[in-house]
Amino acid sequence: MSAGPLLALETSSPKLGVALFAPPNLSIERPITDGAKRGAALALAMQEILASQNLKPKQLGALAVSTGPGSWTGLRIGIAAAKTMAWALGVPLVGVPSFEPLAETALRQAPQGASPRVVLCVRHAYSEGTYAALYKEGPAGAEAVLPECILRANDFPAWLGVYAKEKLILCGEARSVLDLRPQAEAGGWQVLDTLEEVPALAVAQCAWRRLEAGRAWTTKPEIHAAGPLYLRKSDPELKLERRTPVSS
Repeated sequence: MSAGPLLALETSSPKLGVALFAPPNLSIERPITDGAKRGAALALAMQEILASQNLKPKQLGALAVSTGPGSWTGLRIGIAAAKTMAWALGVPLVGVPSFEPLAETALRQAPQGASPRVVLCVRHAYSEGTYAALYKEGPAGAEAVLPECILRANDFPAWLGVYAKEKLILCGEARSVLDLRPQAEAGGWQVLDTLEEVPALAVAQCAWRRLEAGRAWTTKPEIHAAGPLYLRKSDPELKLERRTPVSS
């Protein structure tokens, strides 16, 4: 188990964040709103949050990072930073799928209902449609039911299957939530309109649970191989494919 605090980086959302977590007494986060200078802003926030607790990097017990789906640029920066620090410090690295802490936050914010509650997390996937994943309330927190994928709005009923009849909790990026609002209203879902971003502190809390369960990258080869959950090609790659004639 970690011998020091866990530093978590959340860079999959438009607004980035960092958090320090070590129960029972350490639980703080710093949001980053300067998306235009992601790399510099992230490094500065990491320095500031450590300094606020009079900590040096060598006192950290683990690093954690959100792995996506989300912003290509943000994911590359966050994962590169987390891997570099974990490698240099010789501490475990924990990868957290971005929808897991989002679902955890939704379960805390939504009114109590029939148990187990089910959370549908969505995020805009640009020209490809919508990133989506489904979680249910479990004894230890949010548990994945349907893993991350990309869907069009009219694909959701078939993908949800029996869960389409549940009183789902819907959260995520506003434009994706808006696309699903007719289905949400028809199904009587709870819509958390204000829960768009993934909180860095929730990433840290999910990572701590994974760390306790032994779900971390601990060796240098494992840390080196860690990567983002992209699910789709980048927009430049897609544009190139659409312009390139298919050979017969």
